[in-house]
Amino acid sequence: MAEKFSDQVLFYSQVAQSDYAQSNNGEASPSTNTLSSSKSDSGDWYFSIAPYAWLLAINGTIGVKGQSADVNMSFGDLFDQVEFAGQLHGELFYKNRYGLFLDGTYVKLSTDSVKGPITSSTTTKIFMFEFAGMYRVYSSPTSYAQSQGYQKSSINVDLLLGGRYYNIDNKINFRSQGPMNIPSVSGDEGWFDFMAGGRVIWKATDRWSLIGRTDFGGFDFNFSSTFSWNGVGFVGFDATDWLNILLGFRALYTDYSDGKGDNRFVFDTWLYGPVIGLNFHN
Repeated sequence: MAEKFSDQVLFYSQVAQSDYAQSNNGEASPSTNTLSSSKSDSGDWYFSIAPYAWLLAINGTIGVKGQSADVNMSFGDLFDQVEFAGQLHGELFYKNRYGLFLDGTYVKLSTDSVKGPITSSTTTKIFMFEFAGMYRVYSSPTSYAQSQGYQKSSINVDLLLGGRYYNIDNKINFRSQGPMNIPSVSGDEGWFDFMAGGRVIWKATDRWSLIGRTDFGGFDFNFSSTFSWNGVGFVGFDATDWLNILLGFRALYTDYSDGKGDNRFVFDTWLYGPVIGLNFHN
């Protein structure tokens, strides 16, 4: 009797080992296949959406209808002169190779400047919409960091090709200490810049990352600025599996002018300032 029981235990043990080996060779049960397939399918796509605030200052020359004013905001002026700032960034990646991002910015700010007896008050509304296709030319784990126990450490390099649309609304009020009376002027103008650039994402540890992006645009077409340059740097912290906290700095230079005489419009400026955002992702 004991021998029969022992033989049965040995038989069932061998069956279990055979099933386990088949599972490891890909002949798993239907439920295991379904789970594996689901993970593989979702792993092909990466998407994220990031509301953020760019607390920008402005420095340069703004002109409308032949009148111009120099503007110079410091970081100390940010909370006094930025009336509204809202931004949203979204990304989509497929198989860690092909991607697309969309980015929208709206800012309203006011500045005062003094030149001799004349004080100018400038109100500027800035709307920008950016988009770019992305191609990941390099993606690799960082072996040293992984040897230190950071299994998620990696470096990714992306090429960017896309465009940036601007719509700028300027209003300039002049005040004189003397009898001179200069009328206020206002106007808006829109243009489109092609842009090309790159981005590097370094996942330094399992939670901390560094992100840098730069691009050039404009190229002096009839519908574009003479030149534009954009630079962004972030430090990212993975608060959870689906949320990154981003803190960084962005600077954007644009040299645009159009028209002559009383129809001349100028936006030759640096926009720069700190950025803070939340990145929600799958």
